[in-house]
Amino acid sequence: MAPALTGGDFRFTWPLDYVCPTVLFSILDGVGDFFGPLPPLGNTSPGPAPIVRGANDVAAVWWNVFTESLDPLITHESLAASWIEPGTPTMIQLSTGLSSVPPALAAVGDTFVAVWAAGSEIRAVRFTRASGPLDPDGGMLVATGLGPIGEVAAAADGTNVVIAWRESAGPGQSAIRAIRLAPDGTLPSPTPTDVAFSTEGAAVSVAANPAAALVAFTRGEEEGNSIRAVLLDD
Repeated sequence: MAPALTGGDFRFTWPLDYVCPTVLFSILDGVGDFFGPLPPLGNTSPGPAPIVRGANDVAAVWWNVFTESLDPLITHESLAASWIEPGTPTMIQLSTGLSSVPPALAAVGDTFVAVWAAGSEIRAVRFTRASGPLDPDGGMLVATGLGPIGEVAAAADGTNVVIAWRESAGPGQSAIRAIRLAPDGTLPSPTPTDVAFSTEGAAVSVAANPAAALVAFTRGEEEGNSIRAVLLDD
């Protein structure tokens, strides 16, 4: 969810699956009317769309699959974003490609940063309403992991975007790492922070403000899952 710019309401997005009897395709609600009248001819999305409020804009980002033809099958895959508020929602393409890992989104002022996993790499593209994507197709390389990345999260602290992720660290194990990205595309420190080790499939989230950044994650224990958190150094 993201706070609306006016009225004190909230904006949120959610996936809709079309099932018969298995999932045929998925679309999104809450990002704008880009999925009608009925896919698969048209836009679909294999995952959710995180939504974030900047200083003056509300935006969402997702993996978009546009099916041009079924016979022969012709699809176009991209990382898409929507300016949800103010005004009528407008979709833009940020980068070509597709990932099985849902993207993350954060904003410093009205510079939005979409973050995604590409194998063992963390990549990002900055975008604004006025200029669109600020980085080339494929985004910028932010960090390289030791193993395949399975989840990514992002939050802004008012100055930088704090990115956290889970990567494979051997059978049944995962590493939780983090890095900061400035809105001008530079890395205050190019070396990722090793936050903690966890178990395979751990969920990861991050929250930040000007005073602190906190990375939370799950860990499998003998008696169930635990939720743990680490406060990052400045």
